[in-house]
Amino acid sequence: RSAAYTAACVRAAHAIATADAIDANIVIVNNGDAPDELEQALTAAGPTHVIHNPDNLGFGAACNIGAAHGTARLI
Repeated sequence: RSAAYTAACVRAAHAIATADAIDANIVIVNNGDAPDELEQALTAAGPTHVIHNPDNLGFGAACNIGAAHGTARLI
């Protein structure tokens, strides 16, 4: 179920970025959930970079991992 919520958030972020003419680079950190389910849900959500952690490393660690993979000037 969290994969569907994540995909909805990605679609919303892309819609807002498009409306504001912003080139968005969305990074999702999967903290130990089923990777296939997430990848399938994100297929139609728009361009997204997904990082799969084999275990749940915690919210803070996942945020730091995602930030480290971002390429934008601002997060």
